[in-house]
Amino acid sequence: ALAAQNTVQTLNALPFISIGGSVAEESRLQRLSDGVTNLAEGVQEIRGGVREAKAGASTAVAWVLGRGVSRLDAGLENIETTVTGYGDQVSALRTQVSELKSAITIWLDVASVVITLALLWLIFAHVVTFVYGLSLFKGENLFAHWVGDPAQ
Repeated sequence: ALAAQNTVQTLNALPFISIGGSVAEESRLQRLSDGVTNLAEGVQEIRGGVREAKAGASTAVAWVLGRGVSRLDAGLENIETTVTGYGDQVSALRTQVSELKSAITIWLDVASVVITLALLWLIFAHVVTFVYGLSLFKGENLFAHWVGDPAQ
């Protein structure tokens, strides 16, 4: 979740890009942490029940095991809900990243065309300047040869 959060922050730092939202919500992470803690406690209760079973207290063991399993079930459901929420969030982020990729592709195409035209204009300007300088150096009108002026 931390890596995804850093990626979203990095993308949001780029100009004209806003993914928005936070990847990792602390409440969800806290619920996930609580669920794992409850699972650990449920496992401890089951271990205690097994120890009691070895001692021969079968009624108490069944009650303790039942309590541990129910806590385990509740913890697993909580974790499943949290993970499902993250799955939806990851799907939304993937959609946004794919839209961003297509937008960037379009902008790169437009930028490459604009840069190409600007560079061609600069090349043309340099050639014209060079020919004009050469015509001044030679003392004749070199542009007249291109235009087809018969006087030159």
